[in-house]
Amino acid sequence: MKSVMDSAGRVLIPSELRRRASLSAGSQLDVSWEDGRIVLEPRPLEVKLVKRGRFVVAEAQENVPPMPAQAVDSVIAELRSKARK
Repeated sequence: MKSVMDSAGRVLIPSELRRRASLSAGSQLDVSWEDGRIVLEPRPLEVKLVKRGRFVVAEAQENVPPMPAQAVDSVIAELRSKARK
């Protein structure tokens, strides 16, 4: 895929890549320089472990939108595909 940087240094991430990475407006990214490449990685979500009943769950430390069902289905399909290999 191809993209262009504008005069302000902004680069458009193609919609297919944004969808696959579950990125949306306001998503925070870590940017690094590795082996001559610019690398963008979604910033890890900070979570706190909280006991809910008999379970311990990870609770986000900031407001995050719910993950779209399509993204959940995509991740499940990918994990199942890898498990079959």
